[in-house]
Amino acid sequence: MAGLLGVQRPALLKLPGFAGNLTLLVRSGGNCWVLKCCSREELEAERVAIGLAAGQGVPVPETVVMDAEPDPFPSPFILMRCSEGEAASSDAGLREAGRHIAALHRVELPEFGHLKGPKYATKQDEFAALVQRVSGLREAGVLSEATAAAVIHASHRAAQSSTAGPRLLHGDLHARHILEKRGTVQAIIDWADAAGGDPLLDLARLSMQSEDGVLPEAFLSSYLEVHPLPSDLNSLLGPHRVVWAIHALMWEIAAEGDWIAPMVRNIEAELAKLGTR
Repeated sequence: MAGLLGVQRPALLKLPGFAGNLTLLVRSGGNCWVLKCCSREELEAERVAIGLAAGQGVPVPETVVMDAEPDPFPSPFILMRCSEGEAASSDAGLREAGRHIAALHRVELPEFGHLKGPKYATKQDEFAALVQRVSGLREAGVLSEATAAAVIHASHRAAQSSTAGPRLLHGDLHARHILEKRGTVQAIIDWADAAGGDPLLDLARLSMQSEDGVLPEAFLSSYLEVHPLPSDLNSLLGPHRVVWAIHALMWEIAAEGDWIAPMVRNIEAELAKLGTR
């Protein structure tokens, strides 16, 4: 690490995050970097997404090194300068974030699906594959019969609605990934879950931060200045929150993580909001 950065004895701190990755905060002499070790597929997804987002004027982290060859680390890695700021919460920061995400959602991609995973010709094809995997979770005992049936019903509802697509999605859009400083967005971070899909999935993920499942008004008003949305938006977000939560559960299972039970409870809570649990 010292040789890579040209510094001596950098301080390392492991950061919380997805079980399948190793993420370190690196500090030396007043400078700060973030090192993420991940799969080649995830590295490529981050590279493509950051490039496309930056092309739309979306503020993204500054990449110092991106290397698909693991040596000297345990896996491929990306090294970025730390982005300043705190999780977006001010009206000014959320308004700017709304404009950036709307610009992101104007980027057209050729297929649906996560950049690091399988691709699909249509949203219906993507969600049909999801339903098959939900059936597998039920057979494995991860989801109860009732929960699996409710998830499949919500997935069918989500598959029938479409605002646009496939468009570039952040994939894990929440306030902690939108860093603002004094009302100005400094960077939107963590692009490894980027996907081609319906913008409703990104908006659904962001709406999970509020108890009532509604997007922040400051964010939504500026988003609508750039990208139109259906008038029944709030009724569409609920099924898409369930879809996003199922994706997150499957990632956690694949990484053999420790958050499987809390994620199942989260899915059940989202189903309860829909009145299907």
